[in-house]
Amino acid sequence: MHAPKLHLHSMLVHSVLGFVPLAALAFVLDGSDVVVGSFDAAVWRFLVRASLLVVLAVGVLATVTGVLERRHLYVTWHRTHTLKLWLGVALAALAALALAALVGPPSGGPPIAAVAIAALVPVAAALAALGLKMTLGRQSLAATSYRPDLAQEPPVDILAATAARLAEPPDLIDPMEEVLPS
Repeated sequence: MHAPKLHLHSMLVHSVLGFVPLAALAFVLDGSDVVVGSFDAAVWRFLVRASLLVVLAVGVLATVTGVLERRHLYVTWHRTHTLKLWLGVALAALAALALAALVGPPSGGPPIAAVAIAALVPVAAALAALGLKMTLGRQSLAATSYRPDLAQEPPVDILAATAARLAEPPDLIDPMEEVLPS
């Protein structure tokens, strides 16, 4: 009845944002021929490709679930949502381009992959910043995405209406009063 709803989008985006810097770091370490213990160029190459594959697969899922879950949480489609959608598409396209350049024939390989991976980092950072702005609202370091609807008659400010009800006692559910089916 009151079970918390599973939000796939929130769970998926964390892995995408974790694998983007990992792919970039592994790409740089592979190109610099860095060896750390038993981690040599072969390990870095595998890590780059595996990370980009995760970013591509999970990034597409995160974008789709973001659009589907947005319909349940927000009444209107703000510019932040639109920008996040386009950045999600760009993230998937850049990951696919980098992966294709690294896995495909050596026509342009590393230079194209380097540009795509370098572009992935700021795109992922922008997605993270916009996600924080949307989910944290007033707790965010950036300006809040909340705007009162002052165009209505009378003007409506949900924060003022909520503040007026803060002193009310919480609604409690007594499970002993529920009627069990016979």
